[in-house]
Amino acid sequence: MTNAQKHRQRYRSKDGRYREFNPCYRCGKSAGEDYFSGPWTDRNDPLGNQWHDDALCLCESCASYMYSHKDDPAMLWAEANSPEWGKLPQGKGAKA
Repeated sequence: MTNAQKHRQRYRSKDGRYREFNPCYRCGKSAGEDYFSGPWTDRNDPLGNQWHDDALCLCESCASYMYSHKDDPAMLWAEANSPEWGKLPQGKGAKA
């Protein structure tokens, strides 16, 4: 049993199901025990937007997607401030 599996075993709800563990802030799916954080966390992006903790917990797919678009901070900021933030497609752009 891996360390991640052992850790999940400790986080079961009363009905025996695994509780949601570190949901990705971008898509809402589990980011796992070893989640990723965007380089914008607690910083200002090149446009001066303050990110606070908006990209603190990301799954690998969403972190890769966001990092691949790091040269378009306006798009990332618009996405992070959209009503769909937290429910976006995992590792993919928002539908236009």
